[in-house]
Amino acid sequence: GDLESSPVLLRSSPDSCVYELEWYTAVACVLSKTHGDNCKVEDPQAGFSFDLSPLTKPEGSFYNMTSGDYNYYINVCGPVKVDMCPEKAGACQVEKRAWSLGEANSLLSYYNGLIQLTYTNGSQYNDPNHTHRFTLISFLCDPEAGVGNPEFQVEDKYTYNFR
Repeated sequence: GDLESSPVLLRSSPDSCVYELEWYTAVACVLSKTHGDNCKVEDPQAGFSFDLSPLTKPEGSFYNMTSGDYNYYINVCGPVKVDMCPEKAGACQVEKRAWSLGEANSLLSYYNGLIQLTYTNGSQYNDPNHTHRFTLISFLCDPEAGVGNPEFQVEDKYTYNFR
């Protein structure tokens, strides 16, 4: 991920006409977008393999966050089992009533160091198009975070973002 490294002179020819430099930089990395299932995704070109299934709460348990007047319940690659939440919800928003923020699935995508899980087909908004809510959960590498905890980022009209 280093974007600020400098080139290193390895050697030069005796007549100083040819210089061999080596430069390690993230800019030269392959930016491939890959998809996976069963809460796993790999990037064979870069040699990375990710398994997020240890973050799945068993038997419909969930991660709980609060933002403003709302409680958010999410699970990773699995449904949330909360009395008020719709049955297939992978993420749910609760105030006096509950809305599905998307149906649970285990489809991951990976691009440029970012793993994402998207839940779609949630409860409809009360707009002219009856747009379905959806959730985008982004996973970032932090070796010191351990398992970590989700954080609510932003509600953007029809999208709910967590990381």
